Amino acid sequence: VFPDPETALAAHTKLLDLMGADNLRPVRNHRGIALRFPILGKGPILAKLSEHLGIRPELVLAMGDSQNDMGMLQRFLPATTGNADQEVKELVEARGGIIAQRERSEGVGDVLEMIVTRLEEIA
Repeated sequence: VFPDPETALAAHTKLLDLMGADNLRPVRNHRGIALRFPILGKGPILAKLSEHLGIRPELVLAMGDSQNDMGMLQRFLPATTGNADQEVKELVEARGGIIAQRERSEGVGDVLEMIVTRLEEIA
């Protein structure tokens, strides 16, 4: 764990440069960095689960706020909260997802409320 997100980002960038594209890859989550096999991230696991359940990816809500969530945000209906990393907000916006103004659990509640409202409007 690093003292702040900026220091973690610098360390993450350095690890990417040092490790290249081998089996393990560094994944940043605000102030921490984990080494992960690409097939074990949130995106691949959620993809396997949705496929197993027969749910189309565009019907699966994926919420995340940091770099370690990018894989699932790229594959599913993306949403995030006001405290998300800038790169996450940019991805969610580019994919037409939902960005809540409020942070953390309040933002999650706002996203869920927006989805329910949209469903009620089309019902």
